[in-house]
Amino acid sequence: MSYVVSVRVSAKHDVAEAEDWYEEREPGLGVQFRAEVYDAIARISDNPFIYPELLYGNRRVVLRRFPYNIWFRVAGSDVLVMAIVHGKRGSKHVRARLTGA
Repeated sequence: MSYVVSVRVSAKHDVAEAEDWYEEREPGLGVQFRAEVYDAIARISDNPFIYPELLYGNRRVVLRRFPYNIWFRVAGSDVLVMAIVHGKRGSKHVRARLTGA
């Protein structure tokens, strides 16, 4: 079964912001970042339950190459990507993003 994945607008902004930052550092690196994010989202679509449930019913994927986490929740056959945040961001920031505060 493949799950339908939706990405919150704020999470899309997270990707764009990080992509721009990486692209400024090294041309092409931002594109590689975006590709890794979308590869991870494809893995989520295949089986979201292989990732641990950690906060408020949200699950987390840790990117392989870049220090970012993708936070998402599952509802039936739907997956909603809540946030894509740097792994060094504090827990208060992550909690606020996941609870909509």
